[in-house]
Amino acid sequence: MNTNISFKEFMDQVEERLKAYSPETLREIIMEWARNTHPSKRHEFLAMLIPPSLKQQAPDRKLLKEISKLAKRVENGDYCEGWGWDEEIGDERDWGDESWADETDEFFTRACEAMMAGNYQLAKEAYAQLFDILEMGEEPGHLPGSPDPTEMLKTDLNDARACYLRSVYLSSPIDKRPAELLEAIQRFSFYAGDSLNLKSVINAGQEPLPDFPEFLSRWFDLLKGASGHWTHYLLYEAAMLSGGTSAIEKLAREESKRYPRAYVKWIEALEREGNYHSMFEAAKEGLENVPRDYAVRGEIAEGLVRAAEHLNDVEAQLLGWREAFYSNPSLSRLLSLLSVAEQRDRYREEIDTAITRVVSLLRGKKKYQDYSFAEDSEKQESTASESLLTPAYLLAGQIEDALNLCKSKGALGWSYGENPKGLIIPFLLRLLSQGKNLYSTQNLEQLWEEAVTTTAGSTISGYGYGRRDVADRFQQAMGKVFQSVQLSEDEEIRYIRWCTEEIKRRVDAIVGEKHRKSYDKAANLLVALAEVLANRGMKSDGAELIEKYRQKYRHYSAFKQELNKALRESNIFE
Repeated sequence: MNTNISFKEFMDQVEERLKAYSPETLREIIMEWARNTHPSKRHEFLAMLIPPSLKQQAPDRKLLKEISKLAKRVENGDYCEGWGWDEEIGDERDWGDESWADETDEFFTRACEAMMAGNYQLAKEAYAQLFDILEMGEEPGHLPGSPDPTEMLKTDLNDARACYLRSVYLSSPIDKRPAELLEAIQRFSFYAGDSLNLKSVINAGQEPLPDFPEFLSRWFDLLKGASGHWTHYLLYEAAMLSGGTSAIEKLAREESKRYPRAYVKWIEALEREGNYHSMFEAAKEGLENVPRDYAVRGEIAEGLVRAAEHLNDVEAQLLGWREAFYSNPSLSRLLSLLSVAEQRDRYREEIDTAITRVVSLLRGKKKYQDYSFAEDSEKQESTASESLLTPAYLLAGQIEDALNLCKSKGALGWSYGENPKGLIIPFLLRLLSQGKNLYSTQNLEQLWEEAVTTTAGSTISGYGYGRRDVADRFQQAMGKVFQSVQLSEDEEIRYIRWCTEEIKRRVDAIVGEKHRKSYDKAANLLVALAEVLANRGMKSDGAELIEKYRQKYRHYSAFKQELNKALRESNIFE
């Protein structure tokens, strides 16, 4: 995440601080800087003490020629000496002379200086050439170093993109300015949104953009006719810049079929204002006006929840989470729905309805898919996946339904949540060992933790706090399931047999097929089963199972090492 402040914000803060200091204080500051300047930098420091009005403002006439020479060297592969594996990054990459990065950083600095000096056309052309060079580095044989050439630079590329776009704006004729700016943004469409927008262009300089009101009107009209989901972000921003909350409200109400996310932006604007009653009403209106099968409606429903939380309306929170899950099912939303439903004694009703929704989507072949960047991405329809259905069944205590999902599933594919066995088998093992504490279950707990984390990761996108938060909440919810499920003796026998056979198949698939990177998983699984058997009074069966696999794969030293490691973490055979 970029934490840098924009140029305008920086200069505004500098201006504020300068106002607070007397000439004598400013002299003290400058003299202190001078005393602390490294001897090798003293000439540079003295050069900085020349007033801008006395500095040479002529265009950097050599800049474009020098960048062109760099581009030619990159295109010819002059910096590359070979291709090979890099242990540090765990991937293959180009090897060679990485000085291109320092050269590129210097040119970005000079392009910025050209823009600040008012040489907008020069800056625009320089930036365009530099971004072309970076694009060449996306293919092997051009820019040695990291597979992502932008990681080799010291330049803040968010700032560089904003400066480039500001140069485009300032060098374009008034009547062509919107079209030329949109064309320039298109090359960075992946970043359009929070990190690249019109506000970033405004903040790339200290002075206001000339003729901005007229531009904004034309910009808004142009965006309404443009294609590509990324233009929607710019449209919503233009609405807010032109008329604030009332403008985004107007867009939501008049164009909800074309721009349903406008309701999300309207809700967010009201939330920033602290107007929770209006936020609540806007969310209710959005839920009524946006088709129920649009995934974006889930975000509108979450807006209703947030407003209802401020208004202490638990029933509305329940409605919001129910609609959020219906329109865009996810494990996170299901857990939130069930948490509120539990407060209203409606857990069973809500989990049944949620499962019915997921099953319906799966039968309708609306399986999970990543959001695309298609023109109609705001109209992405609701989808679901079996990776969500599996934990839903377990949260409902419907073990047999969960087991039915395992039919025709192989022994591999647990690591990414694609195979329901990766959650169901750890769940059953933990359930079967519940209340039996003769021996430690270190391997079983590790197995269960990994299953929970994998399940959370397979049902959301992204990493970090979001995934960990879902995993923690799922763990907590499953704790209540473990307390509520009571197995009959026949069920216990049947489940332990099924788990044993499935674990054998998985260990044989991993070790027998020499998936060396998964040997630790096979060993952990095998010893976890032995821990469960020992705690159920079947310690000899567990010992026999371990010895069987030790002998079966006695020539697989790497597997035996992992098996010994897993056994050391347990006390079942001490």
